Amino acid sequence: MTKTSQLLRPSGSLRETAVGKNRFQTKSERQAQIPAAAAAGDAAAAVDGVAAAASGAATAASRSAAAASRVAAAGGAAAAVAGGAAAAASGSVAAAGGAAAAAGGASADASGAAVPASGAVAAASGASAAGGGAAAAASGAAAAAGGAAAAASGALAAASGAAAAASGAAAAAGGAAAAASGASADASGAAVPASGAAAAASGASAAGGGAAAAASGAAAAASGAVAAGGGAAAAASGAAAAAGGAAAARGGASAAASGAAAAGGGAAAAAGGGDSAAASGASAAASGAAAAGGGAAAAVGGAALAGGAAAAAAGEASAAAYGSAAVMLQLLVVMLQLLVVMLQLLVVLLQLGVVLLQLLVVLLQLGVVLLQLLVELLQLLVVLLQMLVVLPCLLVVLLPLRVVLLQLVVVLLQLLGALRQLGVVLLQLGVVLLQLLVVLLQLLVELLQLGVVLLQLGVVLLQLGVVLLQMLVVLLQLVVVLLQLGVVLLQLLVVLLQPLMELLQLLVVILQMLVVLLQLLVVTVQMLVVLLQLGVVLLQLGVVLLQLGVVLLQLGVVLLQLGGEMLPLRVLLLPLRVLLLPLRVVLLPLWVALLPLRVVLLLGLLLL
Repeated sequence: MTKTSQLLRPSGSLRETAVGKNRFQTKSERQAQIPAAAAAGDAAAAVDGVAAAASGAATAASRSAAAASRVAAAGGAAAAVAGGAAAAASGSVAAAGGAAAAAGGASADASGAAVPASGAVAAASGASAAGGGAAAAASGAAAAAGGAAAAASGALAAASGAAAAASGAAAAAGGAAAAASGASADASGAAVPASGAAAAASGASAAGGGAAAAASGAAAAASGAVAAGGGAAAAASGAAAAAGGAAAARGGASAAASGAAAAGGGAAAAAGGGDSAAASGASAAASGAAAAGGGAAAAVGGAALAGGAAAAAAGEASAAAYGSAAVMLQLLVVMLQLLVVMLQLLVVLLQLGVVLLQLLVVLLQLGVVLLQLLVELLQLLVVLLQMLVVLPCLLVVLLPLRVVLLQLVVVLLQLLGALRQLGVVLLQLGVVLLQLLVVLLQLLVELLQLGVVLLQLGVVLLQLGVVLLQMLVVLLQLVVVLLQLGVVLLQLLVVLLQPLMELLQLLVVILQMLVVLLQLLVVTVQMLVVLLQLGVVLLQLGVVLLQLGVVLLQLGVVLLQLGGEMLPLRVLLLPLRVLLLPLRVVLLPLWVALLPLRVVLLLGLLLL
C-alpha cells in the first residue's frame, strides 16, 4: 500500500464522525448523495483503467527496449570480433607487402649504386684509350686494354640493368601484394577502413618504387649499350694503331736494307721497339741521308709511318665522338626524366590542394554542426528552466525518475571518458603524423624508419577504431537509458497533465540532440577519411621527391662527365634553368599547405 493510498484512506475516528453526522441527515439528502458517489466511483474506475493500460504499454515498451539493447550488444560484440579478425589478416598481408616493397627498394638502391660505378669504369676506360694513342706500338696495347675494360664495363652495366629490371619486377610483385591486401581489407567491411587505406597507400608507394626501378634499369641498359659502342670504337682505334706500328716496322726494315748507315738506323729502330714514331722517323731520315741509294725506301717507310699515325688519330677521334654522343644521350634521358618528375610533382601538388580543400569543407561542416549542438543545448537549458517551475509539484512522483536520471548521468560520464580517449587518440594521431612528416624529410638517409612510423600509424588508427566502437556502444547504452526514461515519462503521463507539453518539448530536444550527435559522428568519420587521403598524397609526394633527388644526382654525374668535353655548357644549362623555375614557384605553397596539421592538433587539445 502506497503513501498516497494511506493518505486517502480515512481513519476510524473520521469514519465514526461521518457516520454520526449521517444520523442527523434526512433520507432525501442521503438519496441525493448516491448518484454523486456513483459518478465519482465511475471516474475513479476510469482513471484506474487508463493507468493500468498505460502501465501495460510502458511494461511492453521496456521489454522491447531491453530486447533491442541485448540484440544490439550481441551484434556489436560479433562485429568487434569480426573486425578484429579482419584487421589482423589485413595487417599480416600489409606487412608482407611492406617487406616486399622494402626488398625492392634495397635492390633498386643497389642497382642505382652500380650504375655510377659502371659510368666511372667507362670513364676510366675512355681515359686509358685516350692515353694509349701517344705512341705507335704502345698505343695498340693500351687501346686493346681500353677496349677490354670498356667491354667489361658494358657487361657490368648490362648486369646492373638486369638487376634493376629484377628489382623492378620484385617491387611490382610487392605492389601487387599490397594491392591484394588493400582489396582484402576493403572486402572485410566497413569495420576496418583505416587498414584498407594504409594497404592501398603502401601498394601505391610500392608501384611508384617499381616504376622508378624500371626507369633506372632502362637508363642503365642504355648506358651499357653506349659503353659497349665506346669499347668497340676503342678496339677499332687499337687495331688501327697496331697496323700503323706494323707499317713503321716495315719502313725501318726497308731503311736498314739500304746500306751501312741504314743498318745503323734499323738497329736504333729495333732498340727503340717502336716506342716513339718521331724517333723511328729521325732514324729513317738519317739512314736515307747516309745511303743515297736507300732514300726511296726510307721515303716509303716514312709515308707508311705517317699513315699509321693518321689511322691512330682517326681512332682516337672516333672514340671521342662516341663518348660525346653517349654523354649527350644520357643528358637527353636525364632531361626527359626531370620533365616527367616535375609533371608528377605538379599532379601530386594539385591532388594535395584538392584534399586540403576537402578538409577545409569538412572542418566548416564540423563548425556548423557544433553551432547547431550549441543551439540545441540552449534550447535544452530553456526547457529545463521551464521544468523548474513545475518540479515542486512533481517531487512525490519523481522517485523512479531520479534513478533513471542517475543512470543517465553515469552514461554521460562514460561518454565524457570516451570523448577524452578520443582526444588522446587524436593527439597521438597528430604526433604520428608529425613523425611521418619528419621521416619523409629524412627519407634519403633512413628509409627503414618509414615502415616503423607507418606501423605506429596503423596501431593508432586501430586504437581510434576501438575508441569509436566504444563510443558507439556508449551511445547505444544512452539510447537504452533514454528509452527507459521514455517508459518512466509514459508512467508519469497519467498523473502529470499540466507539465505534459514541457515533457514533450524535452523529449523533442533530446531527440534533436541525438540527431546532432549522429551528424557530428558522420562529420568525424569524413574528417578521418580526408586525413587518410592526405596521408596517401603525402606518401606520393615523398616518392616523387625521392625520384627528383635521384634524377638530380644523375644530372650532376652527367654534368661532371660533360665538364671536360663540352665547351658550350652555358647554352645547354639554359633549358635546365627554365625547367627549374616552376619548381621554385610550386614549392612555395607547400608550407602554406601544411597549416591544417596545426588545426588538427588544436582540435585534439580542445577535445582533451
